[in-house]
Amino acid sequence: YPDEKIVFRNAVLYAGDVPMFYFPYFYWNLDEISIGADVSVGQRSDWGPFILARYRLREDKHLWPILKLDWRKRRGVGGGVDLDYGLGYYENGKPGRLGSGKVETYYAYDELYRGDPITPIPRPDRPGSYNVTISPDRYRLKLVQRFDPFEDIETKLKVDKLSDPKLLEDFFERDLQKDQYPDSFFETQKYNENWTLNLVVRPQVNRFFTTTEHLPDLSLNVPRQPIGAGFFYDSESSAVLLGKRFYDDSQQDFNSVRVDTFHQITYPAKWFDWLNVVPKAGTRGTFYTHSRPQGAPADTSLVRAVYNLGVEFSTKVHRTWPGVQNKTLQIDGLRHLFEPSINYAWVPKPNHEPREILPFDTGVPSSIEDKLRPIDFPQDVGIDTIGLRNVFRPTLRNRWQTKRGGEPYNFLDTIIYQDLNVEGNNHRVFSNLFWGADFMPTSWLQLSYDSQYNYYQNIIRESNVRVLYQYFKDWEIGISHRFLHGEETNEIWPSFKWRLNEDWAFRTNQRISTVDGTLRESIYSIDRDLSSWIVTASFRYLNPTVDAKEYQFWIIWTLKEFPEATIQYYP
Repeated sequence: YPDEKIVFRNAVLYAGDVPMFYFPYFYWNLDEISIGADVSVGQRSDWGPFILARYRLREDKHLWPILKLDWRKRRGVGGGVDLDYGLGYYENGKPGRLGSGKVETYYAYDELYRGDPITPIPRPDRPGSYNVTISPDRYRLKLVQRFDPFEDIETKLKVDKLSDPKLLEDFFERDLQKDQYPDSFFETQKYNENWTLNLVVRPQVNRFFTTTEHLPDLSLNVPRQPIGAGFFYDSESSAVLLGKRFYDDSQQDFNSVRVDTFHQITYPAKWFDWLNVVPKAGTRGTFYTHSRPQGAPADTSLVRAVYNLGVEFSTKVHRTWPGVQNKTLQIDGLRHLFEPSINYAWVPKPNHEPREILPFDTGVPSSIEDKLRPIDFPQDVGIDTIGLRNVFRPTLRNRWQTKRGGEPYNFLDTIIYQDLNVEGNNHRVFSNLFWGADFMPTSWLQLSYDSQYNYYQNIIRESNVRVLYQYFKDWEIGISHRFLHGEETNEIWPSFKWRLNEDWAFRTNQRISTVDGTLRESIYSIDRDLSSWIVTASFRYLNPTVDAKEYQFWIIWTLKEFPEATIQYYP
């Protein structure tokens, strides 16, 4: 079928003279996305021997389905269909101009849970566990869609329905690592040069995950814009029916209508031709139909008033040395930029303190052990936890630049900042001290570092280091270290890549715990270039802290022209 499609029947894939895989039918539409098969065979401690098969079916201009069929000796049979689709056409005839979406379905009759056994589940919000009954009928329905009917209107829809709280852990480990508690919502936005209208609906789709429901949430946002005489105005207003739904019955659900409006005036100016000054003053009023005057949810309405004042000072100082040259370090002139700033925010004690407000939107926690939350509005989204605030946030940033390819290049970038609390924040004057650096003196050496230091306990709360060295194009060495005090996280991640020649390459990654010197994970891979295909053989050793050790081996065949078409083998 010239210029239209290619069809193979009874095709066999060979690696040299060895037959590796049999395709009873293989279809490829030349005008559309490539199709392919993905078969994984192996063994796991929780599954036993398994076969996982994925096959992209014949597609048209709008629909791209993938058929899934799995067998696990200890868990039974499962399967489903994934469907990618595009809405509308671009001028070149490709679909997706009005949006796109994906539907994922999966069902498995899990032999492990035959008889609906009671299973202990770790609590997500405190130590301990609670019991749930898991049915052997396990399923997932996921829908993600974007629809843009007009240039100034955008809609998003996400629904992720799970049969039970252990489904992702048992069958979708990669998704679990990305999002442990998947969200479901509908959102539409109307854009304008001077404002944005936003509508959000967020229900509790999975009863076993704690959810803050928004049914619905209508907001109007006015970005900072000039109003005359050098003044600028910005605002955010919203009306929402909120519901806090907990994962079990040990905590009481609660509801409230919340109407919130925030307005702020700023006056950006430059003093002495070098000092940027941005004073700001704002006011916020919030109405709740329910509150907790005695510490428990009650049908008691209230109106909370909040006022904020603040000012931000910043400047930039630089010096240039154009004659500095060094070919080895790729230095073509030097420039140092020093950018100090200090931001001050004051919120007097509101007429109703956070302990009287039902905690729906709490924002980012702020304590000596957590990342700092914004001190300005509307960047701080924790509407229900606004209280007394009297804080300075000094920041020092240094950048060293050179020219590479005729453009400025940051080869050293450092930043240090912390909060100084005059009042509030549990009477702690100093927050943690945060420091970070990115050092890239050459194109073949990179170093990044970030950490936070706790004054009161005299400890490094968190530290992350990464070094990457690639002087020769055929090999690369990397090492990373992560430390998190109080959570038994102290690990080193060395890695090495080596391209032996045009046909062979070798890769390895290790994960070592420095707490007890244990090798937690080790991966070795060999790549073989077979002209049209790349064959990768990998071995993985996994030594988790709780479960038994695992040894895995797999082979992947990848077609160069169409990397979606992969075949995997896990013996």
